[in-house]
Amino acid sequence: MLDGLGGRVAGGGMSELRMSRAIALLRLGEQENCLTHHNPLSCVFPIQPAGVHTLQRGSRGAMEVLAEQLRLAPDDLAARWLFNIAAMTVGEWPDKVPTPWLIPPRAFESEHDIRRFPDVAGALGLDLDDLAGGCILDDFDNDGWLDVCIGNETSAAQDPDRCELYHNNRDGTFSEVARESGLEIARFVKGVTSGDYDNDGWLDFYLATGDPDLSTLIPNRMFRNAGGKRFQEVTSSGGFGNLQKGHAVGFADLDQDGDQEIGLGNATGIQRVELYWPTSGLRQTVKALELDRAYRIREGELDATELQLPRVSFNTNAAPMHAHRRDGKP
Repeated sequence: MLDGLGGRVAGGGMSELRMSRAIALLRLGEQENCLTHHNPLSCVFPIQPAGVHTLQRGSRGAMEVLAEQLRLAPDDLAARWLFNIAAMTVGEWPDKVPTPWLIPPRAFESEHDIRRFPDVAGALGLDLDDLAGGCILDDFDNDGWLDVCIGNETSAAQDPDRCELYHNNRDGTFSEVARESGLEIARFVKGVTSGDYDNDGWLDFYLATGDPDLSTLIPNRMFRNAGGKRFQEVTSSGGFGNLQKGHAVGFADLDQDGDQEIGLGNATGIQRVELYWPTSGLRQTVKALELDRAYRIREGELDATELQLPRVSFNTNAAPMHAHRRDGKP
Protein backbone atom coordinates (compact mmCIF):
# COMPACT_ATOMS: atom_id res chain seq x y z
CA MET A 1 0.00 0.00 0.00
CA LEU A 2 2.73 2.46 0.97
CA ASP A 3 4.76 1.56 -2.12
CA GLY A 4 1.81 2.40 -4.34
CA LEU A 5 1.53 5.86 -2.78
CA GLY A 6 5.20 6.71 -3.19
CA GLY A 7 4.78 9.00 -6.19
CA ARG A 8 1.66 10.76 -4.91
CA VAL A 9 2.68 11.86 -1.41
CA ALA A 10 4.51 15.17 -1.23
CA GLY A 11 7.47 16.16 0.95
CA GLY A 12 7.94 14.09 4.08
CA GLY A 13 4.52 12.52 3.81
CA MET A 14 5.83 9.01 3.11
CA SER A 15 8.06 9.17 6.16
CA GLU A 16 5.10 10.17 8.32
CA LEU A 17 3.00 7.36 6.84
CA ARG A 18 5.70 4.80 7.58
CA MET A 19 6.03 5.97 11.19
CA SER A 20 2.26 5.95 11.68
CA ARG A 21 2.08 2.41 10.31
CA ALA A 22 4.93 1.29 12.58
CA ILE A 23 3.16 2.75 15.64
CA ALA A 24 -0.07 1.01 14.65
CA LEU A 25 1.74 -2.33 14.36
CA LEU A 26 3.45 -1.83 17.72
CA ARG A 27 0.05 -1.07 19.27
CA LEU A 28 -1.25 -4.30 17.76
CA GLY A 29 1.56 -6.16 19.50
CA GLU A 30 0.71 -4.38 22.74
CA GLN A 31 -2.95 -5.37 22.53
CA GLU A 32 -2.23 -9.01 21.67
CA ASN A 33 0.46 -9.48 24.32
CA CYS A 34 0.57 -6.85 27.07
CA LEU A 35 -3.21 -6.96 27.42
CA THR A 36 -4.46 -10.31 26.11
CA HIS A 37 -1.45 -12.37 27.29
CA HIS A 38 -0.40 -10.24 30.23
CA ASN A 39 2.14 -11.32 32.84
CA PRO A 40 4.02 -9.31 35.53
CA LEU A 41 6.88 -8.55 33.10
CA SER A 42 4.76 -7.63 30.08
CA CYS A 43 5.73 -4.31 28.53
CA VAL A 44 8.12 -3.40 31.37
CA PHE A 45 11.11 -1.58 29.86
CA PRO A 46 13.75 -2.84 29.20
CA ILE A 47 11.91 -5.99 28.10
CA GLN A 48 13.04 -9.07 30.03
CA PRO A 49 12.92 -12.63 28.58
CA ALA A 50 9.61 -13.36 30.33
CA GLY A 51 8.15 -10.24 28.72
CA VAL A 52 8.97 -11.25 25.12
CA HIS A 53 5.82 -11.30 22.99
CA THR A 54 4.15 -14.61 22.33
CA LEU A 55 2.29 -13.24 19.29
CA GLN A 56 4.93 -11.38 17.29
CA ARG A 57 3.21 -10.26 14.08
CA GLY A 58 2.78 -6.69 15.30
CA SER A 59 6.38 -6.13 16.38
CA ARG A 60 7.89 -7.92 13.39
CA GLY A 61 5.71 -5.96 11.01
CA ALA A 62 6.83 -2.76 12.73
CA MET A 63 10.48 -3.78 12.43
CA GLU A 64 10.10 -4.18 8.65
CA VAL A 65 8.59 -0.72 8.29
CA LEU A 66 11.14 0.89 10.63
CA ALA A 67 14.04 -0.82 8.83
CA GLU A 68 12.84 0.74 5.58
CA GLN A 69 12.59 4.13 7.27
CA LEU A 70 16.12 3.85 8.69
CA ARG A 71 17.59 2.82 5.34
CA LEU A 72 16.10 5.97 3.82
CA ALA A 73 16.72 8.23 6.83
CA PRO A 74 19.62 6.82 8.93
CA ASP A 75 19.50 9.80 11.31
CA ASP A 76 15.83 9.34 12.24
CA LEU A 77 16.19 8.95 16.02
CA ALA A 78 12.50 8.21 16.55
CA ALA A 79 12.65 5.28 14.12
CA ARG A 80 15.86 4.04 15.69
CA TRP A 81 14.31 4.13 19.17
CA LEU A 82 11.19 2.25 18.09
CA PHE A 83 13.22 -0.36 16.19
CA ASN A 84 15.14 -1.17 19.38
CA ILE A 85 11.91 -1.40 21.38
CA ALA A 86 10.36 -3.71 18.78
CA ALA A 87 13.51 -5.87 18.79
CA MET A 88 13.24 -6.19 22.58
CA THR A 89 9.68 -7.45 22.32
CA VAL A 90 10.72 -10.32 20.02
CA GLY A 91 13.87 -11.21 21.97
CA GLU A 92 16.37 -9.98 19.36
CA TRP A 93 17.85 -7.00 21.21
CA PRO A 94 20.73 -6.28 21.33
CA ASP A 95 22.38 -9.19 19.51
CA LYS A 96 20.42 -9.07 16.25
CA VAL A 97 20.00 -5.30 15.90
CA PRO A 98 22.20 -3.89 13.09
CA THR A 99 25.13 -1.98 14.61
CA PRO A 100 24.25 1.41 13.01
CA TRP A 101 20.78 1.25 14.54
CA LEU A 102 21.62 -0.29 17.92
CA ILE A 103 21.02 1.56 21.17
CA PRO A 104 23.50 -0.27 23.43
CA PRO A 105 22.47 -1.75 26.81
CA ARG A 106 24.65 0.73 28.70
CA ALA A 107 22.28 3.51 27.61
CA PHE A 108 19.56 2.00 29.80
CA GLU A 109 21.64 1.22 32.88
CA SER A 110 20.46 2.85 36.10
CA GLU A 111 22.80 5.10 38.06
CA HIS A 112 21.94 3.26 41.25
CA ASP A 113 20.52 -0.20 41.93
CA ILE A 114 17.43 0.15 44.12
CA ARG A 115 16.44 -3.51 43.68
CA ARG A 116 13.49 -4.48 41.56
CA PHE A 117 9.88 -3.82 42.50
CA PRO A 118 7.91 -6.88 41.37
CA ASP A 119 4.45 -6.40 39.88
CA VAL A 120 2.03 -7.93 42.42
CA ALA A 121 -1.19 -6.44 41.03
CA GLY A 122 -2.35 -9.79 39.67
CA ALA A 123 -1.92 -11.55 42.99
CA LEU A 124 -3.93 -8.79 44.70
CA GLY A 125 -6.70 -8.77 42.12
CA LEU A 126 -5.77 -5.26 40.94
CA ASP A 127 -4.53 -6.02 37.39
CA LEU A 128 -7.40 -4.15 35.80
CA ASP A 129 -7.97 -3.67 32.08
CA ASP A 130 -9.21 -0.09 32.00
CA LEU A 131 -8.09 3.39 30.98
CA ALA A 132 -6.77 4.68 34.30
CA GLY A 133 -7.00 8.45 34.56
CA GLY A 134 -5.26 8.50 37.94
CA CYS A 135 -4.66 6.42 41.04
CA ILE A 136 -4.41 7.06 44.80
CA LEU A 137 -3.19 4.70 47.50
CA ASP A 138 -4.30 5.92 50.92
CA ASP A 139 -6.30 4.93 54.00
CA PHE A 140 -9.82 6.16 53.28
CA ASP A 141 -11.54 4.50 56.24
CA ASN A 142 -8.80 5.09 58.86
CA ASP A 143 -8.32 1.40 59.62
CA GLY A 144 -4.54 1.62 59.17
CA TRP A 145 -4.47 -0.18 55.79
CA LEU A 146 -3.95 1.37 52.35
CA ASP A 147 -6.93 1.35 49.99
CA VAL A 148 -6.87 2.07 46.25
CA CYS A 149 -8.91 4.57 44.23
CA ILE A 150 -8.69 4.46 40.42
CA GLY A 151 -10.25 7.13 38.24
CA ASN A 152 -11.08 5.58 34.87
CA GLU A 153 -11.57 7.47 31.64
CA THR A 154 -12.90 6.47 28.25
CA SER A 155 -14.01 8.05 25.00
CA ALA A 156 -17.28 6.07 24.90
CA ALA A 157 -19.84 8.68 25.95
CA GLN A 158 -22.67 6.13 26.07
CA ASP A 159 -20.87 3.80 28.49
CA PRO A 160 -17.89 5.53 30.15
CA ASP A 161 -15.81 3.67 32.69
CA ARG A 162 -16.65 4.46 36.30
CA CYS A 163 -14.44 5.44 39.19
CA GLU A 164 -13.34 2.39 41.20
CA LEU A 165 -12.57 2.15 44.92
CA TYR A 166 -10.87 -0.95 46.35
CA HIS A 167 -11.03 -1.54 50.10
CA ASN A 168 -8.08 -3.35 51.68
CA ASN A 169 -9.38 -6.52 53.31
CA ARG A 170 -6.19 -6.80 55.40
CA ASP A 171 -5.56 -10.34 54.12
CA GLY A 172 -3.83 -9.67 50.80
CA THR A 173 -7.07 -9.07 48.89
CA PHE A 174 -9.20 -6.05 47.95
CA SER A 175 -12.96 -5.58 47.54
CA GLU A 176 -14.42 -3.15 45.01
CA VAL A 177 -16.75 -0.83 46.98
CA ALA A 178 -17.36 2.13 44.66
CA ARG A 179 -21.10 1.48 44.33
CA GLU A 180 -21.85 1.30 48.06
CA SER A 181 -19.43 4.16 48.74
CA GLY A 182 -21.16 6.54 46.32
CA LEU A 183 -18.20 6.96 43.95
CA GLU A 184 -19.52 4.85 41.10
CA ILE A 185 -21.39 7.85 39.67
CA ALA A 186 -18.11 9.61 38.84
CA ARG A 187 -17.21 9.15 35.17
CA PHE A 188 -14.71 10.48 32.62
CA VAL A 189 -12.15 10.81 35.44
CA LYS A 190 -8.73 11.98 34.24
CA GLY A 191 -7.11 12.96 37.52
CA VAL A 192 -7.71 12.08 41.17
CA THR A 193 -6.44 13.50 44.43
CA SER A 194 -7.36 13.25 48.09
CA GLY A 195 -7.16 15.63 51.00
CA ASP A 196 -9.08 16.56 54.11
CA TYR A 197 -10.75 19.77 52.92
CA ASP A 198 -12.98 20.11 56.00
CA ASN A 199 -10.36 19.04 58.58
CA ASP A 200 -12.53 16.30 60.06
CA GLY A 201 -9.82 13.63 59.92
CA TRP A 202 -11.25 11.77 56.89
CA LEU A 203 -9.75 11.96 53.39
CA ASP A 204 -12.04 13.48 50.75
CA PHE A 205 -11.81 13.15 46.93
CA TYR A 206 -11.47 15.73 44.18
CA LEU A 207 -11.84 14.29 40.68
CA ALA A 208 -10.74 16.12 37.52
CA THR A 209 -12.94 15.02 34.64
CA GLY A 210 -13.25 15.48 30.90
CA ASP A 211 -14.28 13.68 27.75
CA PRO A 212 -11.08 12.70 25.88
CA ASP A 213 -12.83 13.43 22.56
CA LEU A 214 -14.14 16.81 23.80
CA SER A 215 -17.59 15.73 22.62
CA THR A 216 -19.32 16.75 25.85
CA LEU A 217 -18.79 18.90 28.96
CA ILE A 218 -18.39 17.23 32.35
CA PRO A 219 -17.83 19.17 35.62
CA ASN A 220 -15.03 18.30 38.02
CA ARG A 221 -16.41 16.53 41.09
CA MET A 222 -15.82 16.82 44.83
CA PHE A 223 -16.79 14.05 47.27
CA ARG A 224 -16.81 14.42 51.05
CA ASN A 225 -15.78 11.41 53.12
CA ALA A 226 -18.61 10.70 55.56
CA GLY A 227 -16.85 8.69 58.26
CA GLY A 228 -15.13 6.21 55.95
CA LYS A 229 -18.39 4.53 54.92
CA ARG A 230 -19.72 6.71 52.12
CA PHE A 231 -18.68 9.67 49.96
CA GLN A 232 -21.16 12.53 49.65
CA GLU A 233 -21.34 14.60 46.45
CA VAL A 234 -20.59 18.24 47.39
CA THR A 235 -19.63 19.62 43.97
CA SER A 236 -22.39 22.23 43.66
CA SER A 237 -22.48 23.40 47.28
CA GLY A 238 -18.70 23.87 47.30
CA GLY A 239 -18.44 25.48 43.86
CA PHE A 240 -16.02 22.88 42.51
CA GLY A 241 -17.74 22.00 39.23
CA ASN A 242 -15.40 23.60 36.69
CA LEU A 243 -16.39 22.51 33.19
CA GLN A 244 -12.94 22.71 31.62
CA LYS A 245 -11.24 19.42 30.80
CA GLY A 246 -9.27 18.49 33.94
CA HIS A 247 -6.07 16.50 34.34
CA ALA A 248 -3.65 16.86 37.26
CA VAL A 249 -5.10 18.09 40.57
CA GLY A 250 -3.79 18.44 44.11
CA PHE A 251 -4.59 19.56 47.65
CA ALA A 252 -2.41 22.16 49.42
CA ASP A 253 -2.67 25.03 51.88
CA LEU A 254 -2.02 27.78 49.31
CA ASP A 255 -2.69 30.75 51.60
CA GLN A 256 -1.00 29.25 54.69
CA ASP A 257 -4.02 29.90 56.89
CA GLY A 258 -3.66 26.63 58.79
CA ASP A 259 -6.45 24.72 57.09
CA GLN A 260 -5.15 21.21 56.56
CA GLU A 261 -6.35 20.38 53.06
CA ILE A 262 -3.71 17.67 52.80
CA GLY A 263 -5.36 15.46 55.36
CA LEU A 264 -3.78 16.21 58.76
CA GLY A 265 -7.19 16.89 60.31
CA ASN A 266 -7.17 19.42 63.16
CA ALA A 267 -3.58 18.69 64.11
CA THR A 268 -1.30 21.47 65.33
CA GLY A 269 1.88 19.49 64.78
CA ILE A 270 3.30 16.10 63.81
CA GLN A 271 4.25 14.10 66.87
CA ARG A 272 6.42 11.55 65.10
CA VAL A 273 7.34 10.30 61.63
CA GLU A 274 8.52 6.71 61.19
CA LEU A 275 10.69 5.88 58.18
CA TYR A 276 11.95 2.65 56.69
CA TRP A 277 15.08 2.74 54.48
CA PRO A 278 14.77 -0.32 52.19
CA THR A 279 18.43 -0.53 51.15
CA SER A 280 19.89 -0.68 54.66
CA GLY A 281 16.80 -1.97 56.46
CA LEU A 282 17.12 0.88 59.00
CA ARG A 283 14.00 2.03 60.82
CA GLN A 284 14.16 5.64 61.91
CA THR A 285 11.90 7.90 63.98
CA VAL A 286 11.84 11.71 63.81
CA LYS A 287 9.75 13.56 66.38
CA ALA A 288 8.08 16.94 66.96
CA LEU A 289 7.71 18.43 63.47
CA GLU A 290 5.79 21.64 62.92
CA LEU A 291 3.10 22.03 60.29
CA ASP A 292 3.49 24.08 57.11
CA ARG A 293 7.22 23.39 56.95
CA ALA A 294 9.52 21.59 54.51
CA TYR A 295 12.05 19.18 56.04
CA ARG A 296 15.00 17.14 54.83
CA ILE A 297 15.41 13.81 56.62
CA ARG A 298 18.66 11.91 56.06
CA GLU A 299 19.19 8.25 56.78
CA GLY A 300 20.62 7.70 60.26
CA GLU A 301 20.28 11.31 61.48
CA LEU A 302 18.26 11.87 64.66
CA ASP A 303 16.77 15.23 63.68
CA ALA A 304 15.12 16.62 60.57
CA THR A 305 16.55 19.76 58.95
CA GLU A 306 14.05 22.48 58.11
CA LEU A 307 14.39 23.82 54.57
CA GLN A 308 13.85 27.43 53.63
CA LEU A 309 12.09 27.24 50.29
CA PRO A 310 11.49 30.29 48.08
CA ARG A 311 7.96 31.40 47.42
CA VAL A 312 6.71 30.62 43.93
CA SER A 313 4.46 32.89 41.87
CA PHE A 314 2.57 31.80 38.78
CA ASN A 315 2.03 33.81 35.61
CA THR A 316 0.58 32.30 32.46
CA ASN A 317 -1.31 33.41 29.38
CA ALA A 318 -2.86 29.97 29.02
CA ALA A 319 -6.29 28.95 30.26
CA PRO A 320 -6.61 29.77 33.97
CA MET A 321 -6.09 27.22 36.72
CA HIS A 322 -8.66 27.13 39.50
CA ALA A 323 -7.87 27.16 43.21
CA HIS A 324 -10.58 26.82 45.87
CA ARG A 325 -10.20 28.13 49.41
CA ARG A 326 -11.93 26.26 52.19
CA ASP A 327 -14.11 29.30 53.02
CA GLY A 328 -15.16 29.76 49.42
CA LYS A 329 -13.34 33.10 48.97
CA PRO A 330 -11.25 33.63 45.79
